Amino acid sequence: MLSNFEIAYLERTVRHIRFVQDNMLFLITKYSKELNLSIKDRQILMHNAMKHDASKFNNVQYRGYIAITEYYKNNATGTWTTEMQEAWINHYKAENHHPIRLKSDKKFIFDTYCQIECCCDLQAMSQEKGEQSCLDYFDNKWIADNKQYLDMQIQDTQEIINYMHKVIQLFHSSNAF
Repeated sequence: MLSNFEIAYLERTVRHIRFVQDNMLFLITKYSKELNLSIKDRQILMHNAMKHDASKFNNVQYRGYIAITEYYKNNATGTWTTEMQEAWINHYKAENHHPIRLKSDKKFIFDTYCQIECCCDLQAMSQEKGEQSCLDYFDNKWIADNKQYLDMQIQDTQEIINYMHKVIQLFHSSNAF
């Protein structure tokens, strides 16, 4: 029998993944030229969007993320459990759209594909909150939280931030959301 917590988790996670996929489709169909995306780039980006957050359904993350969803639904009150921590760590190590992965995976590169998927993810979270874009969150929180990880790779951190800002600005300036 499904608990209400599990139902809420499934509904929220699937809705989030659909937002990410729709956001990727939007960027590819409306802004390929501005983002200098080749047909190969578009194929890779859509493939990544179709797999977005798939790890949240694996054996390590599933139960933990049910609890994490409830935790944040209750305004981050309650106990953060070992199961939740293990799910969170596994997710950030498994998914390519989180720069924190650079901390533990020295071979990982937060490339343009990762950057665009991350922007679609951030935009999806804003959409879930009823906001038009994630620009304020990106400028005022995300950069500060993730700069230390971006600095761990060869690519220039400011170039990454500028590119992601450009992508997010496309969401922000459109009236599609």
